[in-house]
Amino acid sequence: MTEVKDLARESGNHVQVVEVTLPGGDAIVIANTYDQHEGSEANRPAQRAAWTEIARHQRVIIAGDMNAHSKVWNPRATRNRNHAFWEQLIEEEDLFVWNTEEATRMGPGAENHSIIDLTLSSPNIELNWCLLREKATGSNHELIVWAVLGTPGPGVNTSTETTGWDISGWDHDKISEEKDKKTAGERRERARRCYLAGVGRSPVLSDGSTEEEVVEAAGLLRETMTAALDEHARKKRWYSRSKPW
Repeated sequence: MTEVKDLARESGNHVQVVEVTLPGGDAIVIANTYDQHEGSEANRPAQRAAWTEIARHQRVIIAGDMNAHSKVWNPRATRNRNHAFWEQLIEEEDLFVWNTEEATRMGPGAENHSIIDLTLSSPNIELNWCLLREKATGSNHELIVWAVLGTPGPGVNTSTETTGWDISGWDHDKISEEKDKKTAGERRERARRCYLAGVGRSPVLSDGSTEEEVVEAAGLLRETMTAALDEHARKKRWYSRSKPW
């Protein structure tokens, strides 16, 4: 691992950039940032790093506390604040946002449903990403854990990789704002209708159904469920240590 100080020298130690050589010889650039919220949005030290150059590396991950509220990565945000810089970087450099709709900051001082700790990457990188809420850190920010697919860390068994979907935005029981409850209900209803439309292709089973008919029906149901989730939920990939939500 090599620190690339030139890319962060204007940030006043609010950004650290390192280049990591992966097994096989490939390199990935990782930028960690704390974008402090004091002062005007136009005068935040972290934003003075060479972000365009950082983001245009072939493989890059940008992670940290951006202290920014935006509906781009948080549909439940009640207002945007300190968002313009990061929204522009994400759009112009085609960065992928790995956060789910789960809040990353809780407790006293948190403004509504707060997602201000972001994990971004170039589109050619796949991450296993999750929050570990059960891990106490002494901070009011949730612990975020991620790993680059194909580059296992100690104790990670990638042979058990599975595919799943983030459906946290469907659960209106965990949402306080009425308008957001309505949106969650509509998303879940659209997925339900999509699933039911596909289920009609499945054969009706009975006590007299053959083993082949049961296998065929199970396969069609699985395909229907997968198609509905692919269309209406965010596709995720997890390894064996990720949380199964």
